[in-house]
Amino acid sequence: MSKTPKGPPDWYRLDNAGVLYSALQREKYSPVYRFSAVLSQPVDPAVLQRAVDRTMPRFPGFRVRMKPGVYRHYFEPNDSPGPFVRPDMSNPCQPIRFREDNGWLVRFFYYQSRISLEVFHAVSDGAGALTFFRTLLAVYLRELGHPIPCGPGLLDVDDPPRPEELEDAYARYAGKRVLRDRWQETAFSNTSQAEPFYTLNVTMGFLPVDRLKEIAARYGASITEYLSAVLLQSILENQEVQRPRRPRPAALAIPIDLRGWFPSATLRNFILTVRLCVDPTLGPYTFPELVRYVHHYMRLHINPQETRARFTGNVHFTANRFLQLIPIFLKNPVMSLSYQLVGVRPFSATYTNPGLFRVPPEMAPHIQRMEVVLGQATRPSPHCASISYGNTMAVTFAGTGTSSETERRFFTHLVREGIPVNRRQPVDTGSPPPFPTERREVPPASKAELAILVSSMLASVAVCCGLLNLVLRSGHIWSLYVIGAAAMLWVWLVPPLLLRTMHLYLRLSADVLAVALYVFLISVDLDGSAWYWHLALPIILLLGAALLFLGFMMGARPRSTLSRITLVIGTTGVFLSGVELLIDRYFLGRWQPGWSLVVLTVCAALVIPLIVVRRVPALREEVRRRFHL
Repeated sequence: MSKTPKGPPDWYRLDNAGVLYSALQREKYSPVYRFSAVLSQPVDPAVLQRAVDRTMPRFPGFRVRMKPGVYRHYFEPNDSPGPFVRPDMSNPCQPIRFREDNGWLVRFFYYQSRISLEVFHAVSDGAGALTFFRTLLAVYLRELGHPIPCGPGLLDVDDPPRPEELEDAYARYAGKRVLRDRWQETAFSNTSQAEPFYTLNVTMGFLPVDRLKEIAARYGASITEYLSAVLLQSILENQEVQRPRRPRPAALAIPIDLRGWFPSATLRNFILTVRLCVDPTLGPYTFPELVRYVHHYMRLHINPQETRARFTGNVHFTANRFLQLIPIFLKNPVMSLSYQLVGVRPFSATYTNPGLFRVPPEMAPHIQRMEVVLGQATRPSPHCASISYGNTMAVTFAGTGTSSETERRFFTHLVREGIPVNRRQPVDTGSPPPFPTERREVPPASKAELAILVSSMLASVAVCCGLLNLVLRSGHIWSLYVIGAAAMLWVWLVPPLLLRTMHLYLRLSADVLAVALYVFLISVDLDGSAWYWHLALPIILLLGAALLFLGFMMGARPRSTLSRITLVIGTTGVFLSGVELLIDRYFLGRWQPGWSLVVLTVCAALVIPLIVVRRVPALREEVRRRFHL
């Protein structure tokens, strides 16, 4: 008796990379990337929609929505209408909001002869998305009447989905040996002034693959190694122009497809990022030296043994029993902060090259070229991506910064090396622009609406508890605790939303007064007006004075990390001495210094060396080096 084949699961967990990408999601940022195919004929939107409708059921891993659980996000099948093809816009890869657009995590666009696919990175990596996109293009051409057979990299939409296409390959190949990187030094950020929300500047150049391969071979390098060296040189030149007091390393994040070493049919994420770093403080590099360095570094460190040990550590971390029990609202902010320290700070840019886009011979005449765009970075710096089709490689820079120096230096170097850029792309002022000019932005969330929502929630809780206290007649006014907490939270949260230019001193003063009001309401229920006026209120006012002092000292002018630490430690010692003074005067009638002198002595023992270190340049540089300040 044969078993009934199992269909797609009702839900499934995110893979190791998907856990990270879901944690990074926020209002103004989503890890989104785009693949585009420029066809030989204009796109028919109705036919494209039919192709999307036929293709989506074959790829259940793309036909999903993101759902928040108690401890982690997860995917569930999306049976809502869509996804619908849309006219393209000039600002691609906009942030995705899980509760909009029927929860779809993939988008389809058309413009003239271009078809574009955008994917939320938690769904799939570039290799999986290209399999999906290649199949979609084949179905579209079939709908137009072209006989396109199934071939390598193409899936038959009439076949049922295979379970191995949804497997978590990270968990399957994770070993026991863990290799963790040492603390990585902060890299040159390569940023510029940020554009207004939401603006993604895209610069694209087209290179002949045969000429590019010839030049790279002269240096004994692959195309990816050669272009990585060109990008590193461009970043180093950007830093040299800025003349920083202390030059930082130039570092690239290079995503590596792991399927070549660990066979898997998964269409989900199965990549690992490698850090390619050059330190200019070791001395200047000529470009041939830079290419050789990149070549040998990648050949030395990109191997199945090291990569397995690295992603094994990531798998063990996300599978930790203790971490799995932490609620998602606590875990995701910590993961996002950790990513800023480990996944952003050590890198200057990202470069990815999916390689050659291969299709069956019957499809080749219908496609002119391929394009790829990496969405916005977490900071205003450009990311670089490239993809080849036939003898044309499209190299794309995308970022939210105003500067285009990295792109200019990159393409200028290629031209000087004898590699033509846009050789067959002459300037044509008569034809329509290659990209649409219409901007359709994702509007930022209304802070006024958010303030109304927070106010209504706090007010409803306070009123309900007050009425419940009256009805139950419990003998004491316990509702004051809830009403006071609601009022305090309102002061902390709502005015900063409504008053965007609210001065720091005014905000701190309002926060301190809110705390004083809350403690006052508690004293009313406990009949403790004496201890409130003579002890609690003076301590609260002293705390407010300490915070205002720190705000003034740190906001008056830019200060180093050492200076900030010194101010915080010194202020803490003085504040705690004042607290003991107030406690002794209330209970004893006189000041009898005790534990506060111990605290003050410890603080002084810390502050004095910090002041010395701050004043002596040699000591300051040594501390910064040792503690990565």
